Amino acid sequence: MTTRKTPTLIVSIIILTLSVIAVFGWGADKLGFYSDDAGFFFELAHAGVKQTFDSMLSYVPGRNLHMIWQRAFFLLAGAEVSDLWKLHLLQSALDGMIVATFFLILLRLGVAAWIGFVSALMFAFYPNHGETHYWLSAAPMNLMSTLFVLLHMYLGLGVLRKVLDRQRISNFDLAGCCLLSIAALFTYDQTVVVVSALQGVLSLFVFSSWCLPSLRCPQTSHFEKFASSFLLLFPFAWVGLDIYLKLHPLSGPTLSPVGIPHIIARFWESVRIGAGPALIEHIRALLAQTDGKEPLVGAVIAILGVAASIVLFLKWANVSDRPASCWRYLLGSLAALAWALCAYFPAYLWAISPRHNFLPTAGLVSCIAFLLEAFRRLLSGQVTLRVAFLIPATLGVAILAGAFATVARVEHHHWAAAYQLRTQLYQQVREQGLLSGKKTILVEGFPIHFGTAPFFAVESRHIYNYFVGGKLIHNSLAGQATPTGYFMDTDYDRWGAIVSRYFPRADVAHLKFVGTDGRTLNFKTSADADWIVDAPPSFTPVANTNVAPSNTPTFSIHDDTINLTLEVIEPPSGARLGAIPYGCATPAVPTLTTEAFGIRKTTIFEIPSSAELNLPQGSTVSFATKAPLPLLLDTCSLKIFQFSSGGPKLLFDLKK
Repeated sequence: MTTRKTPTLIVSIIILTLSVIAVFGWGADKLGFYSDDAGFFFELAHAGVKQTFDSMLSYVPGRNLHMIWQRAFFLLAGAEVSDLWKLHLLQSALDGMIVATFFLILLRLGVAAWIGFVSALMFAFYPNHGETHYWLSAAPMNLMSTLFVLLHMYLGLGVLRKVLDRQRISNFDLAGCCLLSIAALFTYDQTVVVVSALQGVLSLFVFSSWCLPSLRCPQTSHFEKFASSFLLLFPFAWVGLDIYLKLHPLSGPTLSPVGIPHIIARFWESVRIGAGPALIEHIRALLAQTDGKEPLVGAVIAILGVAASIVLFLKWANVSDRPASCWRYLLGSLAALAWALCAYFPAYLWAISPRHNFLPTAGLVSCIAFLLEAFRRLLSGQVTLRVAFLIPATLGVAILAGAFATVARVEHHHWAAAYQLRTQLYQQVREQGLLSGKKTILVEGFPIHFGTAPFFAVESRHIYNYFVGGKLIHNSLAGQATPTGYFMDTDYDRWGAIVSRYFPRADVAHLKFVGTDGRTLNFKTSADADWIVDAPPSFTPVANTNVAPSNTPTFSIHDDTINLTLEVIEPPSGARLGAIPYGCATPAVPTLTTEAFGIRKTTIFEIPSSAELNLPQGSTVSFATKAPLPLLLDTCSLKIFQFSSGGPKLLFDLKK
């Protein structure tokens, strides 16, 4: 990079960063907390060093450092309701830093600055990972891990350049790569394959510089080589630790084997949402919801991309770049595509959420940038063809970036509206004193999503305790009313135990969704007694049902455990399946453990007369009890129901 280029690049980086902050941060005062954000506020907002460290050790393996960064964000921006806008602005600034780093990586790889700029804009606003921009928990998780990966790549490329130029390699650079790889690995486990590949390539080049005459660098001492070897190989020990913890987790998703069809299905899902029909439909649906402001934002971003590209092109027009064959960039595009696929791989074992698309998008957009650069070099010296191809291509990328920015603003409105509607509920709960003397809250029938934003997907009791002033010990999105109270599923830990227990009505604040017009949230409370069910439903056996298991459920007992296997269950639209244990006499405390897609959950029935557990497709369920085996054989049965708007229907009554 010449001195003449530097000021222009600095201005380009500033423009990129500010444009990202403007698009995602504009209207930050309307955004709030979502999903399980409240749990982090409750646990870490005022945590000391010891509590933060303990939270890090007990958190999901492979995501432990998430807790450190979350606490750091609270220290920087605050952790009260009045500080939410600052946290969202901080998240937007982190987004901008990532985009700027991505731009610098493209430049270090030899991509022309004007191609790199529009590609960075495209990466900034790619519309398949809105969670990373507006969900606070994504900042210390997905954004920080991606930043560490990109910084590792930027620093590693500098080391590779020294190897190719036969210069002395600094162990400070290798130490930086080592620390960044470990930080990425234990901030979010999705990075494990990409980090391993980057560290592997770096190690290969450095070791080759000691052995191959064509790459031999200035002589280094044996101690320096030993230190370099340690810094290069040490991250792989952490990769092994990460994998071990995933195989033996205390909580969180595991690396339990899944079938090849499951992985293939997740692969095609990633293709559809990455650059396929699902992405196109998503963009079309959101563009149809624009008003006068969002298209204006997109137009500004597109014009900015075109103008900056022209300036950068003119600045670089007479500057000779390091010669490189176009084939190198064609191979680079394949490597970038491999990055995109490898970045998905851990999620292929579980399920793909929008935030999982962020790291792969860096590879996908890099592939596009490399292809443009390959054609630029291929057409070198052919001015007419170069102009005829590259100008429309660059304009197309800039226009796409503008359209993506428009989509980002529509998503912003969804997230803002979802929070503003929920604040109406919280305000009414506070003003009416609905939590006074209550131990738990049941939030019934509220939509899981509002547009692309989470709405009542995870309504933690921490929201009411931290932000509304409650003293709840449980919360639930599902429950069964009885004449005297409720059987409620109380989610302590997303990856751990789900405890289903009984609460008298006096201990329960019950909220039921009525409707919303997008501006007002209508709901009933437990004070409106007319809609409370006063009797448990009657379970009607049915001979013919549209629930289609591939075979009859198997029901066996081994080592005081009842094992129930349901294969390929396909409930009808809007229905769900539940397994309910009956007749387990005291002192039995039964549990149900389900495992599907590598995720295990245990349900503990503190009141063993009846309770409900949703069963995913292809579940294997273990039903264990502390009762002696003969007692189990004589008194327990397991009933499987279909729950739908028409009421519960008994499908199987399994007895021993």
